Amino acid sequence: MPMLTSRPHTRSSRLMAGFAAACLLFASNIPTASAASSVVVLAQNYLADQREAIEDMLAQLLMQQKPGDQLTVLSARGGTRIAAIAIPDKPAYQHDRHRLPLLRPAFAAIRAAMEAAVAAGAPRDGSAPGQIGLPSLIENLRYHVHNGQLRVMLVGTPIHDDRVRSPIFSMAAAIPTGNHFFRPLSQTPFGLAGREGALPAQIHWCDTETSYLNPHHQSAVRDFWSGYLAHLGGRLMTLTPDLPMCLSRFAASVTEHASVSPAIPPDAPFGMEPIPMVLTLPINTLQANQTALLAQMQLPEPQAKALAAQIRVGAVNLIEIDAYDADQQDGDIAGVTTSSGALMRIPLLRQPTRVVVPIEGNSISIVGLVDGGGGGVTLGVRLPSASSSTADIHTPRLGVGQTVRIPVRLQ
Repeated sequence: MPMLTSRPHTRSSRLMAGFAAACLLFASNIPTASAASSVVVLAQNYLADQREAIEDMLAQLLMQQKPGDQLTVLSARGGTRIAAIAIPDKPAYQHDRHRLPLLRPAFAAIRAAMEAAVAAGAPRDGSAPGQIGLPSLIENLRYHVHNGQLRVMLVGTPIHDDRVRSPIFSMAAAIPTGNHFFRPLSQTPFGLAGREGALPAQIHWCDTETSYLNPHHQSAVRDFWSGYLAHLGGRLMTLTPDLPMCLSRFAASVTEHASVSPAIPPDAPFGMEPIPMVLTLPINTLQANQTALLAQMQLPEPQAKALAAQIRVGAVNLIEIDAYDADQQDGDIAGVTTSSGALMRIPLLRQPTRVVVPIEGNSISIVGLVDGGGGGVTLGVRLPSASSSTADIHTPRLGVGQTVRIPVRLQ
C-alpha cells in the first residue's frame, strides 16, 4: 500500500492523482455499513511518527464513503470543522468518477490539519500529545446526532491531561472516581449532572497513547470512559491502538462494545484514584552484596562514601533494575537521584539497560534530564527477575527537571 498521505508533494494535482489511485486500490477492501452520519475528531497535536499511520487510516475512511453518507471531520480544539462530505443518495455516486470530486477537498483539508498538528509537536506543558478533550466536545457532537444515532471516531489519547485548566484532574497517573458523573461541570470537567443521555452515540476511540503506566492504567482508562459514555446515553464501542482495527470496527458499525462498567451509586467517593505504580520486590531478591553493587554505580568518591554510610545504617538498599525508553528511542535521558547528592545518568534505549539504583524511603527517585524527541522523557522500568511485561512500570511523561518517585514494596 503506498503511503500517499504522509509524503511531501510539490503539486496538488500529484497529490490528488495519488488519492484517486489509492481509492481504486482500497475501495473493495473496506467493510462498509448502511448510509450513516459520522464524525471524526482529530487532536490539535500529534507526535511526528504517528502522522503516516493516521493519515493512511483517514484516507481509507474517505474511500469507503458511499451514496447517502455524511462525514464531518472536527478539530478537538473547540470542535471547529476541518472538512465535511455529503455524498448524494443517487446511484451515480456509486462510481468513483462522481465521488472523487467530493472527496478530494476533504482529503486536502485533512492532510493540512495533520501537517499543522505534527508541526505543533508535543504540548509544552508536558501533558500527553493527542489530547481530545471529550468533555468539552459533547455539545459540538450533539449537533450531529440524527434520528437518535451518531457514529464518532476519536483519534488521539484517552488520557485526559489538561495541565493548564484542570491539572488536578489529570488522568496521567490517576483516574476520576465514578461520582464525577453526578457532579456539575463547575466542580469537575467530567461532571454530567443535567446532561444525562445527551450523546446517544457509538464511540470508536483510535488510541494514539504510548505512555500508560501499566496494564491496570490502560484498563482503568477504558472502564472510566465506558461509564462516562453510558451516562451520556452512548457506548464505547472500540478503544484500541490498532488503527486498522479501529477503522474496520468504525466502518462496519460493530454491535458489540469495548466494556460495560458496573452501576455507580450517586454517593460513591469523589476524587482521583492513583494508579498503582509499585515495584514489588521479594525480600530474598534484595541484594546482599551492597558493596559490589555500589562499585557498579561508579560514583564520584564523595558521593560513593556518603551512600556507603547510608547503606551501613540500613537507610538505603541497592537493587538492579532494567530501564528503557517506553515510547521510541529518541535520545531521552533519565537520572536517578539520592539524598547523598549522587546523580546517575541513564540514556534510555529501546533495549533495556541494567542499572543499580538506591531505594530510599521505600521508593526510587527518577528525574527527567534530557527530552530527546520533545514529547517528554518516557521511562519504562522493570525488575530483572520479572517474567512478564505486565510487571513493567511506565512513568508519566517527565519534563526536564521533573521528578517521579516509584514506590518499592518488599514481600
